[in-house]
Amino acid sequence: ATGHADARIAAKVFADDLQSHGARLVHLRSCCLDVAHYNRMIDTVKNKSQVLYITTTRLIQNLLDEFPGEDVHVLIDRQGGRAHYREHLLRSFPGMDLKIVHEDENRSVYEMRSASRMLRLTFEVKGDDRYLPVSLASMVSKYVRELLMECMNDYFVHLDAGLRPTAGYWQDGQRFLKDLRSRLPTLKIDDRQLVRCR
Repeated sequence: ATGHADARIAAKVFADDLQSHGARLVHLRSCCLDVAHYNRMIDTVKNKSQVLYITTTRLIQNLLDEFPGEDVHVLIDRQGGRAHYREHLLRSFPGMDLKIVHEDENRSVYEMRSASRMLRLTFEVKGDDRYLPVSLASMVSKYVRELLMECMNDYFVHLDAGLRPTAGYWQDGQRFLKDLRSRLPTLKIDDRQLVRCR
């Protein structure tokens, strides 16, 4: 009960803080790449950062579709070592003109314009430390991951109650796969369904 009370208090403080700064949550979406789909995308584009970029631009396009005609500012945690996004953005949003506002090793900022709107994109190293929306996106994605791990563990533990669940990180994940093979040998476990290739 204490945890629920703490969560209610934290939610109230958060809501009050947002309101005092004239902010509110109007859109929240996460894109889940299950392992098999992720591995197929890697097979197709051969590059992890490109897979992440494609997924990110799909989320951005969804946001633009959700709020047609409105100006949008998107804050994104820097993806890998990439510092220059101009060519990728022009390919992803072909109906918009692009202006480079700033590019350096820590932050890249772009403005894209069409006749009806402006899209500002900020890619920043450790953006989740600096911007609440980036932190919130990170928290939501981590929470979704935990829920999916719980579902996967429940599925396999239902098949063998003695199977120890996994958090899914590399070392424990390898232990879990080994346990699956020894405890459920009739299952044809395809690693590409459970383990990311990169």
